[in-house]
Amino acid sequence: MAGLKHWRYDLMAGLQVAMMGIPLSLGIAIASGAPPVCGVISAIIAGFVFPSRWRLYHDQRPAAGLAPAILASMILLGNGDLAVGYPLALVAICIVGMFR
Repeated sequence: MAGLKHWRYDLMAGLQVAMMGIPLSLGIAIASGAPPVCGVISAIIAGFVFPSRWRLYHDQRPAAGLAPAILASMILLGNGDLAVGYPLALVAICIVGMFR
């Protein structure tokens, strides 16, 4: 397995990226109006599920510029109520993700 040739260096690099990525994901979730735990879940999915599923070797996390778009979608779908718009935005994101 050629990908595991430098596993020690990859492990250290992965730890450093996680130390930076978790607070970033939390901040994006909070800026989007979503619960902070959603940022952690999205970081885990982006870090483990996507690379193992599609054999990606580069980062696929959403940019912080998406926070206003997510917040706007929650407000729009919930008619101004974030508690109502949040689950609807999650459903919309999942549907779009299935077609990707």
